[in-house]
Amino acid sequence: MLGGAGITVSAMSPHPSESPQGEAPPVPARRHPTLRRKLLVILALAGAPAVLFAIADSARVHHAATAQAERDFMAQALAAAQPARDALLGAQAALEAVASLPAIRDAMAPDPGAAGAIIAACDAALAAWVAASADLSLAVAIDRDGGVRCAADPGARALDFRDDPAVAAALRAQGFAATAGARRPAPDLRALALSAPIRDGDAVTGVLSLSLRPALTGAPPPDARAPPALALVDRDGAPLVGAPILAAQAFSARLTDAPQVFRTEDADGAALAVAVAPLAEGHVWMLAAAPFAAAERGVILRAVWPLAAPALMWLLAIAVVYFTVDRPVSKHLERLKRVLRAYGRGRFGLRPRTPESAPREIATLAQDMGAMATRLAAREQALRRSADDNQALLLEVYHRVRNNLQTIISMLSLEARRATVPEEKATIARIQSRIQSLALVQQTLLSVDAPHTVRLDALTSAIVEHLLSGDAGLVPDDHARLGVRMRLTPALASAERAAPLALLINEAVTNALRHGTPARAQGAGPWLDIALTTQADGQLDLAIVNDAADTGAVAAPGALGMRIMQGFADQLGATLNTRRADGRSILQLTIPPEDGAAASAAPGLPTPPAHGPHST
Repeated sequence: MLGGAGITVSAMSPHPSESPQGEAPPVPARRHPTLRRKLLVILALAGAPAVLFAIADSARVHHAATAQAERDFMAQALAAAQPARDALLGAQAALEAVASLPAIRDAMAPDPGAAGAIIAACDAALAAWVAASADLSLAVAIDRDGGVRCAADPGARALDFRDDPAVAAALRAQGFAATAGARRPAPDLRALALSAPIRDGDAVTGVLSLSLRPALTGAPPPDARAPPALALVDRDGAPLVGAPILAAQAFSARLTDAPQVFRTEDADGAALAVAVAPLAEGHVWMLAAAPFAAAERGVILRAVWPLAAPALMWLLAIAVVYFTVDRPVSKHLERLKRVLRAYGRGRFGLRPRTPESAPREIATLAQDMGAMATRLAAREQALRRSADDNQALLLEVYHRVRNNLQTIISMLSLEARRATVPEEKATIARIQSRIQSLALVQQTLLSVDAPHTVRLDALTSAIVEHLLSGDAGLVPDDHARLGVRMRLTPALASAERAAPLALLINEAVTNALRHGTPARAQGAGPWLDIALTTQADGQLDLAIVNDAADTGAVAAPGALGMRIMQGFADQLGATLNTRRADGRSILQLTIPPEDGAAASAAPGLPTPPAHGPHST
């Protein structure tokens, strides 16, 4: 309690987003590629032509190897189907020759008087033909109505060939036809039904048909792998001999006069290499299939080798660069970089050490860095001594200015005692309070670590305490109960800004004390409320509110006090607003952020405990 007034000071925390005073955010350094990365890029660019050439050569080798593998696969399939082809072509030629024999031709329209002898001659001719070949069976001569006229086996005379596909194909094509032997005495996918027309002049009088059992296991080439699966198919892809290998739609479009090799998948999704080739032109095709992996293993190996050699060379080049450049250069540069970072933190006592294996250039650089650190340490020490000297001189100046101001205040006190006119005493008291405010600025400058900054919260509190003391002569004797509350945020300001702000606070509080009214009762609220707050951007807000019988903190627009406060506000670049509301006078001062960090909130400053308002 000072001068009969109860004062409460509560400090508010600075905004959490504010940074420590004087500490600038780090500037991100420009990112440069490392030496290792540059070396890798150079090696990649240097090896790119060789790699591209290797890829092109590998593609060429792969294409050539694929074509050779297809030729080998086709040769293997044709070798396996060669016995069937020979048997088929021989049977076709023999079938057409036998169909033109007079004994066969006469059997289609025998003379009724010699029918028995003609039929017997036909049976004998067919029996002799079948007996001459182990692959042939069931040779029959059939008329256009599907009836058997003669046969190599007498038991075949009871067969009905009216719906036989081989007979129908021969009559429809007017020439050789081949179908599956499914209409023979028993269905058989190991036999072919071959048919050829029997002609009497230009007229087709019947069909000569036989069954052929071709072999599908010829001798493979000496270097062939496992034999492929074989089957004989017709022009529609239907199987003639052998089990079905693929669905007809997978290859029927490729049944042409030229052999082909292609790739497809079976019903289980496995990759297959497939070969098709005609055996009897326009009638029978060979179909061969083998797993794709078995057909392509050698192709892949031959294609990968041209690409593997440049890749191995590139890896060898990387290893050479690592052991010849990275280890003797980059490793030492990393060590020097750590030393430089220590210098940046002010640790100039460190000295880079380089082993004997380091290149001469690296060793010279390390020596230069050590010499630079020595010079920087000496310069920093000299600058520190100079700064300490300057700070001591500055503090001495502040101390002498404060003493001089106190001397002036003492001289004014002597003059006030000699004054006899009350108005003269009041004028001297006002001058003393203003000079005392400047002296408090100097006193505050001496109480902080930074010699160029002032703690505004401490300065405001000291000014108010002085004005409420008996020395200022501003509290009348009839103001027995005065309640004062101060809410002050810890904040710093430069000395240039603190002086006009101190004079403005002095003038505003002086007006409030001269024109205000005392608190009416205990707990009725503060008679004088002073708030100093700091915004996130560094803006300062000062508010002085009191119960006012007259004008309180709000002076008349043309009054001397108002002119003084407005002048100081203009000097600060601040906005000054005054108004009266609900029997109170309100002064609001908005001070923009100060250039630099001096106006920011001061983290780490001691925060006094908060107390509620009280009166004395």
